[in-house]
Amino acid sequence: MTALFVVHTSAEVINMKKSTIAIAAVGVVGLLVMGTALATTASNGNAAGDGGHFQWAKHIAGKFMHRHHERVQARENAMKNMTEMNGTLSYDGNAYYIGAQEISFGPEWLLENMTARSDYDRDGNYETMEKELSGLEGEGVTVMGIMKNDTLYAFYIDGIWYRNPVRMPQEISEITGILEYENGSYTINEQEIFFGPAGMLFNKVARSDYDRDGQIESMYYELQGLLGKEVNLDGFYKGEAFIPAHIDGIWYRGMAPQPPHL
Repeated sequence: MTALFVVHTSAEVINMKKSTIAIAAVGVVGLLVMGTALATTASNGNAAGDGGHFQWAKHIAGKFMHRHHERVQARENAMKNMTEMNGTLSYDGNAYYIGAQEISFGPEWLLENMTARSDYDRDGNYETMEKELSGLEGEGVTVMGIMKNDTLYAFYIDGIWYRNPVRMPQEISEITGILEYENGSYTINEQEIFFGPAGMLFNKVARSDYDRDGQIESMYYELQGLLGKEVNLDGFYKGEAFIPAHIDGIWYRGMAPQPPHL
């Protein structure tokens, strides 16, 4: 795999041109306050449970956790309707296969002309989806998707969410370093990283397995799995915060509680 990641010291970041990177420059920067802080406040309250000063926090934390579990359950139910295929990816010039099972990644014109949302073949570059798949040919892959008319329509490639590629090239910035959480914010080299509001991180299930632990969890837990590790982000600045578009080459924007429908 081509080396892409360069470690920077202090708050150093680099600007680089990637003419094929898809960036959706949306979102409002706010202060991250993690759900665990609320839960901790509640648990440190009146132990007698007699309507003390922290009862309101216990009530809110309870509702917060309930919504979180409901969304996790919704994702698990959606996963039950998916088919998983493991094996070597091949292409015969007309269609992709794992074994004898045909896999659909979308129409040919889209694969040839649109940029992949993530670096699926892990070569350090965001390329057309055709090139990403070419980099996976002959390799063992795991594809999850919906079976329809004897064809498996891909939704995940090796745990990375797959949906229509995009074409929105523009210049972006890159930052590499150890991901930390301190003073209510995520940081890399003391640069604040804004992944989204606390409610979204804790309640909504991540689209991809960012921490590569084999589980697709809420974004809060995906980020927990990355704390203390070196990560590479590319994205853009808004005010004093850095807004990631990719985490280690995996597309990060627009999380949803369940996979999109065909």
